Amino acid sequence: MTKVKINCVQPIKISENLYNKLLLRKSDFVLSALFNDDFSISWIRKFVGEYYKFKSFRCLNCIDNIHSAQLSKEILSNRYSLEEKSFGQYLVEDETLVDVVFDERFWSFVIVYEFSFDIPEMELRHFLQLNTEVTSFDDFYNQIRNLVVNSEDNNDGVSLWGNTIRNKVVTNIENIICDSLSIDKEAYKNASEFSVEIRRNTGNFTFYVIDSAQNENLKRALIRCNKGAEKTIKSPVDINIGGQSYYGFYGRFHTVMTESSTNIDRYALIQYHMQYMWFQLGIISEALTNLNSVIRDLTIDTKHHDEQEALIDEYINLISHLIIHNENIKLTIESDKAAIYSVIEKVWNIESSIENSKMYVEFFKEYCHRIFTRKLAKSAKRQNKILFGISILQIVALLSVWNDYLDFSSKNLTDSYLIFSQAALPILLLLIVIVLFISAWKGK
Repeated sequence: MTKVKINCVQPIKISENLYNKLLLRKSDFVLSALFNDDFSISWIRKFVGEYYKFKSFRCLNCIDNIHSAQLSKEILSNRYSLEEKSFGQYLVEDETLVDVVFDERFWSFVIVYEFSFDIPEMELRHFLQLNTEVTSFDDFYNQIRNLVVNSEDNNDGVSLWGNTIRNKVVTNIENIICDSLSIDKEAYKNASEFSVEIRRNTGNFTFYVIDSAQNENLKRALIRCNKGAEKTIKSPVDINIGGQSYYGFYGRFHTVMTESSTNIDRYALIQYHMQYMWFQLGIISEALTNLNSVIRDLTIDTKHHDEQEALIDEYINLISHLIIHNENIKLTIESDKAAIYSVIEKVWNIESSIENSKMYVEFFKEYCHRIFTRKLAKSAKRQNKILFGISILQIVALLSVWNDYLDFSSKNLTDSYLIFSQAALPILLLLIVIVLFISAWKGK
């Protein structure tokens, strides 16, 4: 029998408006009661258990039973057969696991699936060679993907087993967010800008085959199937990890052959981390782009401006945490850093994306401040013009009052004084108006 373990990393997308509220939240809601450290997947359990600096990774308590027997029954059906041959009979039910990983620093939720099969080598090679035409997307790799990933290539949608898990996880996350933000659940359902979803085509798969890479027949079958399963045609990145191993990094699928099952824990952590970083950076990039549009259109409202500046500070903090987290991972996987991490990082531009996001958000905060300063200056000019107009009206009113006073007191004044009074004050006021006009003109 050949042991095949398949890991799927599936991040969950929280809508931007909801995510921003979570970043700015001021709540006493206690999250700890909803999470624990009881991960069922071995590499996550070891990772969190052995390294204290990764204690922020918690397990969401929402999946009591994943009903692997139901999955076995479902993939025995014709829907998941390859030319009428089913691979469901080889599923190892008690080794097929699901965890939901939560990180409060980033308010991120990720579903991690681990499928396990014990397949005779000849059968495995046969499955790998079926339906590998580039346009079919009905090969062994994509059949596994269709269990939990909704895509345009999957006309029947995800499996009932996968759909049950996805819906249960999303519902639990929605309840946590509503409680954390004190949002009424009915109001949440009616708010179009609030959503928690697993987007189409979300899910990155790594196939781990416990066998020597010297097994050329099996290796060729795996590579051929992986290439045919990809949406875009491109050459894989073959990572040299030495020994009797093969590490092929492709796009939405990846293939690893290793003789030691303990190596899976090392490689699975790296694969998870790269997908996690790629997803988080995508969220930040999208949010900053939209935030830029909001800031440009923002009117002079100190409250709203303060909220936007606070949000920018939260994204700066988010990127700083992401940088620290990435560096901690690099220290943790030091032995594999040069061989694996550095190669994948260059393919997906992880570190350059982090640095660019950091530079952008710092510049963006200064840009936001300058925009607000300019808007304040324009507002001050408009107010000055209004005040100038009011001053002119007051002067005109003063002239009218003075004229009425002279008419009233003209009987008691000499003609010369009366002429002087009627001429001097208007001239004086006219000079004041001229001075005001000159001052206003110079202030433009």
